[in-house]
Amino acid sequence: MDSKLERLLLWEAGGTPGPWEMMIFPTNRCNLRCQMCWQRWAEQQFGKVDYTGELSDDRLLALVNEGAEMGVREWTIVGGGEPMVRDDLVMRMCKRIREHDMNGTIQTNGTRFTPDQLEDLVRIGWREIKVSLDGPNPDINDKIRSEDSFERATKNLRLLEEIKRKRGSQHPVTSLNTVATNLNYDKLDQMVMLGHELGCVGMGISGLLVQGDACAGFALNETQQAELPRHLEKASALARQLGLDDNYASLVVAEQPSPTARGSADAGTGSGLLNALCYEAWLSMAILAEEGKAGPCCVFWEKDVDTIRDKTLREVWLGPYMQTVRGQLSSRRQIPSYCRLCCTHIAARTRELREGLRSVHRPLMKDLGAFGTAGFMTRRLIHNLRARGLSETVKRGREWLQLRSSASRSRRR
Repeated sequence: MDSKLERLLLWEAGGTPGPWEMMIFPTNRCNLRCQMCWQRWAEQQFGKVDYTGELSDDRLLALVNEGAEMGVREWTIVGGGEPMVRDDLVMRMCKRIREHDMNGTIQTNGTRFTPDQLEDLVRIGWREIKVSLDGPNPDINDKIRSEDSFERATKNLRLLEEIKRKRGSQHPVTSLNTVATNLNYDKLDQMVMLGHELGCVGMGISGLLVQGDACAGFALNETQQAELPRHLEKASALARQLGLDDNYASLVVAEQPSPTARGSADAGTGSGLLNALCYEAWLSMAILAEEGKAGPCCVFWEKDVDTIRDKTLREVWLGPYMQTVRGQLSSRRQIPSYCRLCCTHIAARTRELREGLRSVHRPLMKDLGAFGTAGFMTRRLIHNLRARGLSETVKRGREWLQLRSSASRSRRR
């Protein structure tokens, strides 16, 4: 009955539904020192990274309850570092998320799980674990990440598959995420084979955002950039052959325009939700490790914003910062500076949702407006979406329009 598209329609009709997805950064601390991590750049610019300001266990656990009350459906527990550094908290959050019948993903380097934690994740039916690996073997991966990180991560993935087999469970499913570098761009097919061997269901890739000298050494040169599409196509074909999902076709590397900038071309010329630059501010919220600062997406970062530390999720979700961002994105004027860092997957789902709005909402509201009953029908639309869902609402709307059209023709005769 519920979907992202339905929530966008509710927003367009004047409602204020809660976020579909929450992204939680419980910590910026990490057990690895990856060379291309943003923290190496921050250390170069500002010295030691400040890890103070993390939200307490109690506040983050209470946030799960608030999310359930607002209709959150999905949670992503991710890190500005490694979320499993706070493993006790993360495990408690996972259990509480599932107790509320919500689903979730942990994005992790995969090195810190214990056997008991993996057993618990299988037992509660946790949906997904995404593991970051940047090479198909230790020689490549550990040059980018840290010594022994490949062995530790792959060992845990194999153990998880063994636990799932013993329990007869399919969850959590696993996937591998890779950042394209000059060490791995031509070995993506090997990454797919590794994912298949480890029992993964999906392969993800993102472009390298060059920040700092340490990271710059992994950037693709012009020749490698030109060769990359061929390797992506080869890896994607192999993934399909092996039954793995992948996002290789949509990769946009850092040297090209961001997906947000590129994706704006498919928006219309007017303002409003249908033509918004993206839909993250209406569907998702990210809570950063720094004081619980709250914004719309995984690349969000600003200094002076609302924080979840002393406010409820509802107060922040409908607060001035999020409302300002929604206005900026719907008008496509003065968009937040972090939009230039937009991720490929955000652009892909923006295009999909925009097409959904065009095919369902726009013609329906245009026809309703033709009868001069927009205010009344807006209220009816909100009620029907909440009570009956999108497909039944559209069906009833079309039936109503047909009746009104027949009555109008009868009066003219």
